Formats: sequence, structure tokens, C-alpha cells
Amino acid sequence: MIRVVISLSLIVCSLFVLAQNERACSSILNTADSIYFSNPDSAYTLANSAENCAKENSDLLSLAKAKSLQGRHLLLKSELEESNIKLNESFALYKDLNDYSGMAYILKLKAIVQKRFGNVAESIVMNNKALEHYKKANYFEGEINILLNLILDYIETNNFKKAEEAIRQIESHKNFLTEIDNYFLHQNKGLFFLKQNKIKKAISEFEESLTIAEKNKMIDSKITILKELGKAYRLNKNYIKSKELLRKSESLALENNLENELIDAYGELILLYNELNDYKEAFHLLSAQNHLKDKLLNLEKFNRISFLEKKLAITEKQKEIETERLKTENAKAQTQKLIYVLIIIGIILIFTFYLFIRMISFKNKIAVQNQKLEEQNSLVQLQKNILEVKQKEIIDSIQYAKRIQESLLPTNKYIEKQLQKIR
Repeated sequence: MIRVVISLSLIVCSLFVLAQNERACSSILNTADSIYFSNPDSAYTLANSAENCAKENSDLLSLAKAKSLQGRHLLLKSELEESNIKLNESFALYKDLNDYSGMAYILKLKAIVQKRFGNVAESIVMNNKALEHYKKANYFEGEINILLNLILDYIETNNFKKAEEAIRQIESHKNFLTEIDNYFLHQNKGLFFLKQNKIKKAISEFEESLTIAEKNKMIDSKITILKELGKAYRLNKNYIKSKELLRKSESLALENNLENELIDAYGELILLYNELNDYKEAFHLLSAQNHLKDKLLNLEKFNRISFLEKKLAITEKQKEIETERLKTENAKAQTQKLIYVLIIIGIILIFTFYLFIRMISFKNKIAVQNQKLEEQNSLVQLQKNILEVKQKEIIDSIQYAKRIQESLLPTNKYIEKQLQKIR
């Protein structure tokens, strides 16, 4: 009985602590995810905190999510090698958890990485794998997201038939789309029409996307759609409107330090100023674009070198870190052991006190019963004594009456004598 009580107490304590820690990690991740579009740098900081929290609590699901958030942010900042590493780590964790939805999400991000590397064919392969995983997970929103990405890949490879099929698939479920889904649907339809020189239709779709991006504070998406709108107006020969939109795109990219988006904005501005015969401004923008591309290239090289240096440094420090980790875990284990021992002692003391109280109560009950028994015995003895006295009195009374009777009645001899006389 004692063992059962102790075991249940330890299990309840452990589950309570584990649940509290897992909720803390999930809360950090939810906050990071909710602010990603409006404040990606803060989201990355929170993702790092969530990673540490997940490691401390051996929470594999939260760890996978944290690494996916980190990979997404690094992708946004064009740190493609580092992004790919984080995404691979996240994919391995999701695979261990048999989480098809998580694996699909990582494959989707890896497709974007491949596209950034210029490998559109591999991007299409990755997206189709992601689509299969989302279908296995029965996750409709994920399927829509992948179809949106595939539209872009098909447009880029001029596979308009496949792109149109994907658009129709999404529009058949239009009532179930989120606002974010609608943003990308309108954006991709705009690109679809623009690539086929249907400019007015493209502008209409882009403007729908811009309204959604502004409403939901989707900074990077707003920069992209402003650039696409500027391009559409340039192709439509509305240079004033084109310049206004492209400058807004440039300004927002600079403000948010989104260098890939800034390079794209510069590219469209160069084409615009070339058409306006303002070669001086076009050359100035080309120089800025080349400088930024060189910076990103150098940054990528620097990041690769830094990554290798970090790996070497980590290898050297791994023993120290592992030793420190073991010490910490040992101290933690000792503390937990002490807590468990104290809990066990407390339970034993409570149980002992309970038995002691029960024993005293039992003894008191026996004493009361013995006392009642003695009183009953005394009463029985008293009644016996009374009966004996009564019996003696009755016997004495009978003997007294007999003597009186004998004294009053004649004797047998007298009676016989009288009878003889009568005869």
C-alpha cells in the first residue's frame, strides 16, 4: 500500500513539472510565430529562447519547431547554408516523431532554399514531396500552401498549364482560405497573368494582395507586391505610378534590412530608369545593386567561414561542455533524488502517524469495552447475590410455615388412635 501511494505521488509530481515546462516552451514558440511577419528579428530571438527551453526539458516537438523558425528567419536573411542546416535538423526531429505535417513544412522551406540557389527543378521536387506529406497528415491548409508555391515554380518554368491547374485546385476551396492564403493566391495569379502579358488582370490581382498585406502587417510580402505592382505599371507605360511603387518597395526593404528584396527593387528601378533614359540614375542604382550583391556574396562566404570556425571551436569545447552538462545533470538528479526522498519520508511519517492514531483509538475502544464488561459482570454478580438472598428467605419462610403447620395439626399416632376408637 505504501509503495503504491509513493509511486503515484512521484508520478503526479513529475507529470506536473513536465507539463508546466512544455507549456512554457509552447508559449514562447506561439509568440515567435505570431510576430514573425511584423517583427522577424524578435521572432528569431524568441526562437532561440524556445530552443534552449526545449533542450532543457527534452521536448523534441518544441525543439523541432524552434529550429524550423530559426531556419525560416535565416532564409529570410539569405543565410542559405545555415538555414539549410537548421531545416535538416528540424526535419530529422519531425521524422523521429513521425510528424508528417512538420516534415512537409520543412520540405516547403527547403524548396525555397533550392529556389534561392537557382535550382527550380529541385524546388518543384521538394514541393511535391511536401504535398504528399500534407496529404498523409490530412492537413488541408498545408496542401493549399504548397500549391501556391508550385504555381510560382510552374510560372518560372513557363509551365502555364500546370500553374493554371494548381490555381483552379485552390479556387475550388476558396471559402476555406485564410487571408494569408488569399494574399498569395492573388499574388501568384498576378504573376501568372503578368508572365502572359495580361497586365490589367495582373494589376488587379496585385492590388488585392497589397490590401491584404497592409491589413495584416506582412512587411516582406508588402515589399514584394509593391515591386511587382511597380513592374506591372512599368510594362503598362505608367512610369509615374511605377516609380512611386518601386521607391516605396525600396524604402521598406531598407527600413527592415531585407537585402534580397532590396536587390529585386533595385533591379526593377534600373529597368524603369533605362526606359526613362535616365541612365545616370540607372547606373547609380546598378552600382548600389552590385555593391549589395557583393556584400551578400561576401557575407555568405563570411558566414560559411564563421560556421566552420564555430564548428571547430565547438569541437574543442565539447568535452568541457559535456563535463559541465554532466555535472549540472548530476546536481539536478541529486536535487530531484533529495526531493523524492523527502516526499517518501513525509509519506511514511504521515502513514506512521495515521497508524499511531488508529492504534490509540483501538486501545481506547478496548478499554471502554472492558470497562463495560466489568460493569456487566458486577451487575450479574449483584443480581446473583440478590437471588440467593431471596431464595434463602423463601426457603426459611417455607420451613417456618411447615413448623407452624406441624404444631397445629395432630400427629399420625393421634389420628390412628382415634380411628381405632371409632371402629
